Amino acid sequence: MKRRIAALFQYDAHYARAVSFGIRKFLRVHPDWICETLPGFEPSGDWSWLAEGKWDGVIGYLVDPPLLEALVRLGIPSVNFSNSPPLEAPVPRVVSDDCEVGAMAARHFLERGLREFAYFGGGGSFGSRLRHRGFAGEVEARGFACAHLRPTYGQRLGRCPWVDVAGLPEKVAAAQGPIGVFCLNDFYARMVVHFCALHGFRIPDQVAVVGVDNSEVAEGLAEVPITSVELRCERIGFEAMELLAGLMDGAAPPAEPVLIPPARVVVRASSDLVAVGDPLVARALETIREIAFLPVGIEELLKRVPASRRLLERRFRAAVGRPPYEEILRLREERAKQLLTETPTPIAEISEACGFSDPKQLYRLFTARLGMSPGAFRRRFAAPR
Repeated sequence: MKRRIAALFQYDAHYARAVSFGIRKFLRVHPDWICETLPGFEPSGDWSWLAEGKWDGVIGYLVDPPLLEALVRLGIPSVNFSNSPPLEAPVPRVVSDDCEVGAMAARHFLERGLREFAYFGGGGSFGSRLRHRGFAGEVEARGFACAHLRPTYGQRLGRCPWVDVAGLPEKVAAAQGPIGVFCLNDFYARMVVHFCALHGFRIPDQVAVVGVDNSEVAEGLAEVPITSVELRCERIGFEAMELLAGLMDGAAPPAEPVLIPPARVVVRASSDLVAVGDPLVARALETIREIAFLPVGIEELLKRVPASRRLLERRFRAAVGRPPYEEILRLREERAKQLLTETPTPIAEISEACGFSDPKQLYRLFTARLGMSPGAFRRRFAAPR
């Protein structure tokens, strides 16, 4: 059936552009659909022109309250892929699981031995509050505190705008080790990195930074390449279009947002450290990174680290919170997830690339930890092809 869709977003924003790839993949299998990209912002606040276009549906980064109200008033089936509006906003949404985004960033810091934490971002958007909640909840569950740093903006006469990270100098001065700063997105992470460069704070030794989006800002436009949580943007776009198709066919909207878990943490120089005070554990962690994907076990680690198994496990668990072999399995699991969702590599080859001697080992790992087989994980989370 022929459909006419309006896609409302700013194409120069990384997140919206990445989601649009999923929209495009959906349209490839629906060649009779017409999709027109329109600005997601109306300076006048008057969105009544949407009624004149006779749109069958609207998808977009929908944050303007008058726009959301107009879509409901006009009865146009709509799907939002922004998590900025409050939860009670009337348009259904398909978005990243922002609580899990924050928790994933926290686990990244915790796995590297950090013990001091802060979230950097405003509190105005619903998505920001969720990312803060997920991050703080994860570190607080491990017995640590999480500060909330906020940006302050200004404009000096004849100079470009400046941003201060209020409270960060005080935290650095009082810290006993590196501070893990999780930022709302890569743009905010860029602010922190620049602020640290201006103040002479060493990254990551004094301030470790993680952003969100894995954008071009993270890859090269900052003084230090930024570690970033990568979202499954194509999956968000594709599933948002599937939901919109159902709404246009008369299906009831979902009672809750459709949440897409984040993909992974892309590690770069801004957080690539091991902040463990115990030199034996620090050496073990470095060695584990070297051998995790080889077809070896804990015996190989013990050959390279001068300690008995009991001593190493006791000190490793005290510093990291889990035994050494559990850390090896964690790294293998993360690599397997990446290969399953980002490549068409056969599962048997993925198993071998992750250090398993038998694909059944990978199967047992996934079913025990994730409650699904590697194949089911790929079908659920891989970007549509």
